[in-house]
Amino acid sequence: MATKKKATKVEEVVEPKMEFEDDPVEAVDPAPVQATEVLKPITLTCVECGQEFIISPAEQKFFAKMGYELPKRCIDCRDSNKKETTFTCVDCGAEFTMKGSELSFYKKCGFEVPKRCPSCRNFKKIRNERSKEAE
Repeated sequence: MATKKKATKVEEVVEPKMEFEDDPVEAVDPAPVQATEVLKPITLTCVECGQEFIISPAEQKFFAKMGYELPKRCIDCRDSNKKETTFTCVDCGAEFTMKGSELSFYKKCGFEVPKRCPSCRNFKKIRNERSKEAE
């Protein structure tokens, strides 16, 4: 019977020696104090509808704080992309929803808006793949 030997590695932990002075150390502010920036409203043009919109200084601070880029779409276009539309499946009669961003994608690419729910679309896709393999 063969036995396996397991190699073990022993690591030596060395703690750094700390030298203390008798004089107390002054507290250091971790973040340097920045001068307060005065932001002005920015006027941008929406990439979807071409309408001009204003980004307030409060919005600019929010986007900068969160690390986001400034928006490219106006508030109306952003809201329309979030809006959901309900459709009825032509095969099973179930209702399904699509967001405005999905609808605009289909229109932008020149595709028809789906008439089937996602489960019926998936079933039809699998059935078509099987029929192609059978040929």
